This record gives sequence, C-alpha cells and structure tokens, in this order.
Amino acid sequence: MIQKKHIILFVSAGRTGTKFFSKVLRNMIHNCYTVHEPDVIAQKNYSRLIWQIHTFGLYQVVIGKIMNSTGMRNISRNYIKKKLSKEKAITLILQHRQSFYNGIYNDPIIETNLGWYGLLPLLPDVFNFYKTVVIIRDPRTWVTSIENWGTIYGARDWKLGRDRTGLSPYTIKDKEYLKKWDTMSVFEKLCWRWKTMYEHMLNAANKDKNILVIRFEDLFTNKGDNKHFKKILKFVTHFEDKNFHYRFSLDLVKNKINASKYTKDSHWSNWPSPKCQALTAICGEIMKEYDYGTEERWIAKIKS
Repeated sequence: MIQKKHIILFVSAGRTGTKFFSKVLRNMIHNCYTVHEPDVIAQKNYSRLIWQIHTFGLYQVVIGKIMNSTGMRNISRNYIKKKLSKEKAITLILQHRQSFYNGIYNDPIIETNLGWYGLLPLLPDVFNFYKTVVIIRDPRTWVTSIENWGTIYGARDWKLGRDRTGLSPYTIKDKEYLKKWDTMSVFEKLCWRWKTMYEHMLNAANKDKNILVIRFEDLFTNKGDNKHFKKILKFVTHFEDKNFHYRFSLDLVKNKINASKYTKDSHWSNWPSPKCQALTAICGEIMKEYDYGTEERWIAKIKS
C-alpha cells in the first residue's frame, strides 16, 4: 500500500477534459504534482518515451504492453475479465506506481488517466489516502466524438484485432453482447464501450465516499457553473488527515469553457429515430440516472 502520499485521480471513458485538469490544477492547488496518463505511449514523442522507460522500466512500458499485461488499461481490462485476482491486480498496480509516486517530492499527486476505470474498487487497498473524480459525459456527444475520430473500432484504430484483444465482449466475457458483437455497427460498439466503462466506475462510486461523480456538461459547456469546479477543488483537497491549500482561478476556468466550443459532432437532433433507439437500448439506464435524454424531442425520437 502507498502509505504517505495523497493521491488524486481523475478518471473517465475519455474525451471529457481530464487532461485539462492535469494542467490547470497545478496552478490552483499548492505544491501539487500533476501528470496525464504517465504510462500511455504518445506517438512520435520520443523524449516522453525515454522518460517513461527510465521511470517505469522497459518491460512495463513496452514489452508488457505488447503482451497485454502491463499498463493501467490492460490491468483494468484483465481485472474486469477476471484474468487477475484482486491480490494480483493490486500487486501489478503497486509495481507500476509505488516507486513512481514515492519518488515525487510534491504532495498531493494528481493523475488524470482513463486507465483506472476498472480498478476503482481496489483503491482502498492501494492507497492510504486518495480521492477520485469520475467525469461522465452524455453518450450522445461522446459516442459521436469518438466515432468521428475513427480511433476505436474504426478505420484509424491502431490496435489491430481490438475486438479480440482490446475492450470488447470477447475480452471481458459479456455474454449479452458477445453473440451480436460482430453484427453491431461501430456506433453501437461505442455505445457498449461507454456503458461498460461507466458501469464499472459508477458501481465503485456508489460504494466509496472518496469517489465523486461530476457531469462533463456541468463543467465544460456554456451553461456550466463554476460551483462544480469549486466542488471538485474542495473535494480533492480535503483528506482525513489534512487539508491542502487551494486557490480557485476564474480566468483558467473561463479559458477552458470558451475552448469547449471545439466540437463539430453531428447533433443528435439530426439523427434518425433508429439511431436514437439503438443508443438508448444500450446506454439508457445510465443516461436516466444522470438526466441525459430528457428532452422532449429525444423522447419523441426513441418512441417513434
């Protein structure tokens, strides 16, 4: 167990602005260290790769990933599919992070990384002091955003054979979707990915007072309210043994809110009814819990 360091995790299914937190919170929380996906290899960023190999080791960064056994994303998936026992998963997490965190002078340490999505139930056995923020995004914009990129289950997916090695019903033994996976569209597969990742994160959050769930839309849209940023800051800086000093910066937040207009996603109002119904069939239960899909026009589409 990592005993002394205070760890703050920002976790999501991706495309939710978590990288923003790694940049902005270092200017808001006193003496904190922030890092975004430290074990994820960035294409053509060779200086980062050298740092990663030096920090985590060649096996953890390269060889183990080729074998689908190292890296937080692989550990999450292998734990979900029950390839790893609880004890083994904890051991692998500590092998990845213990020396890294303990070697950092600053405290608290903030890591933004979707790779933790399947490991949240293990946090009490990994960290003595931790806080986690799960950011959930409306699947209608999340799925379209990922689909437009084409990087998961799509034409630009660099991971060959993802259906058999990445996150899919094949790898986590989801019997309900396993039978129809090969006939599902990329859109439907992404809906399943959103549902699956958030099911694991939200189930953990419901059982752990140290996990806070925040909607992406309450943070990064024009209707976003600064009270949600302040809520996050208060939550992640208050631990059982100590509180960390922080200073909310409206300028930093305003810059990101204005930048959130980047999306060119096709709006769901232009979707045909069958597409709306397909998403609702897969994601509807979680959507309802977080007040997504309450618009009259959306309801009319899924009922038509």
